[in-house]
Amino acid sequence: NRITGGNPNLTPDNRQVWKIGFNWQPISSQELRIRSDFTRTTVDGAITAFPTITPDLEAALPERFTRDATGRLIALD
Repeated sequence: NRITGGNPNLTPDNRQVWKIGFNWQPISSQELRIRSDFTRTTVDGAITAFPTITPDLEAALPERFTRDATGRLIALD
């Protein structure tokens, strides 16, 4: 069983993306073009999905995992 949901008080993340680029054709009679692009992205307060389940994750958040008497995972919150 997988229990899903979300935090209704979660605010959207804040993203800033800066892009700059140029194209240069040094010889107009030839098909030689040089292009360069730079992109910088900054994200504050990122919202991501639950990570891949690992033993380390379960050790860090044991209240999110429910196992039966045999140790089989039966629920994940």
